[in-house]
Amino acid sequence: SLSDLSPAAAAADPARSEEGIRAMLRWFKEAFPYERGTCASCGASAGYRGTVRASRRERGRLAARAELWRCGECSSWQRFARYNSVPQILRDRRGRCGEYTNAMLQLVLALGWRARWVVDWTDHQWLEIWMPAGGEAGGAWVPLDPCEAAYDEPLLYSAGWGKNMTYVVALGDGALTDVTARYTADYNATLRDRPLSEAQVASALRWVAHTKGAPRLQPAPWR
Repeated sequence: SLSDLSPAAAAADPARSEEGIRAMLRWFKEAFPYERGTCASCGASAGYRGTVRASRRERGRLAARAELWRCGECSSWQRFARYNSVPQILRDRRGRCGEYTNAMLQLVLALGWRARWVVDWTDHQWLEIWMPAGGEAGGAWVPLDPCEAAYDEPLLYSAGWGKNMTYVVALGDGALTDVTARYTADYNATLRDRPLSEAQVASALRWVAHTKGAPRLQPAPWR
């Protein structure tokens, strides 16, 4: 039930809560397939042809751009609008990591979780929730990846995918936080690859938070 997915349930029974969240992630991945450019007309693989400004209708659903794809088999064209409207994403069931992180983030916020949006500068996104059990101060940030149905697998990207991750930033909970160390298999090698030092990254994030405001993520109006 939804009550098993709440932070209060996690504090009372962490193992049961974890299994409930894992089940939610598995359901989400099955119900919301990753957009790979499959032709809607014949099911063949379509080819990416470029990005255009979103139409007036698409902009009304919080899209700024749309991708154009053409099928090599039946020659049909299709658009993939990159919506930021969670209800539209849920209706269309089309998206990649940006759309699906947005949707899952709103779901966990609605359930009462503290959450952060995590951005990997080598082109991936996921989220973290604060689990009120274990770790320092009675809790720990746990990564959730809705595209992979992954629960608490921080090394999935660097060790599993072989990504060279140089900057990973968590946005939310009133701060911008460099969390790269947690998501890299060899953080010392990552630091050598970075043109900026840890102190410079921390200073830059503090400046952004001071000038733009520290993000506190809240359930958004559904439109």
